Amino acid sequence: MPLTRVARKAGQARIWLQSVLGPLDWPSALLLSVFRTRPPRWFSHIWIRPRLLKGLWLRIDPTRMSHFTIYEELLIENAYDLDLLRFTPDAVIDCGAFEGYFSLLASARYGHVPIVAFEPNAENFKGLVANIGGNRLSIEPRASAVSIRDGVAQFAGGGCGGHLTGAGGAESVGVPVVDLRRAIAGLNATHLLLKIDVEGEEQVILPEIIGSLPRICAIFFEWHHGADSFRRVAATLEASGFSVAERRRVVQPESGEVFIDAFAQRA
Repeated sequence: MPLTRVARKAGQARIWLQSVLGPLDWPSALLLSVFRTRPPRWFSHIWIRPRLLKGLWLRIDPTRMSHFTIYEELLIENAYDLDLLRFTPDAVIDCGAFEGYFSLLASARYGHVPIVAFEPNAENFKGLVANIGGNRLSIEPRASAVSIRDGVAQFAGGGCGGHLTGAGGAESVGVPVVDLRRAIAGLNATHLLLKIDVEGEEQVILPEIIGSLPRICAIFFEWHHGADSFRRVAATLEASGFSVAERRRVVQPESGEVFIDAFAQRA
């Protein structure tokens, strides 16, 4: 094996070892660092305690690359850095919860604050329920997508890329949709933490929910519509008293599409 490849694999292993709580988690971390580049065709779930989850357990399926992608984004790169909040939330809403990584992160930081996690993908929802149950948490999982209406919509895609779609087809399924404004009102929060990772629907949601948000509020959101439209939605948020910061920008090499991770806060 070339020396550069050995060094690269050693570096990857070191990153994974540093991401976990302690020595008891090192065997699982090393195994996952190997599976990161050579995923098995079949393997049982691996339970691990990431350092940022402060003792909570996380279930990872090493045959699914989406698990590695989200783990690295949230629990190694700390994309949703809760130290940015200038307040303690009294409620958390996780839109596009995947298998609950962000919900666990919020639970580890804020204890028994009410957390509602929306996830419309059936396979991801099973993992969300497993992670909640494995830690005996009171997070409320909802097998629904979010938008600005109640009803049913077509949903396509899997892993961490599922999204609402305007047209049906062989690859789409009908899923319940919840009006996020109603969900926000139902929590009656005065200090709200909101995460929106809904693969495109944020363009519909964000401008419409501003009037429903409490005065003290923080939003982590992903934007899939390019830099120009991001500047426009940032200006809309800033006009309502939010400060908005771009945290990460990713340019897709094939399509040239720009994806932006951002954080908005009004406190």
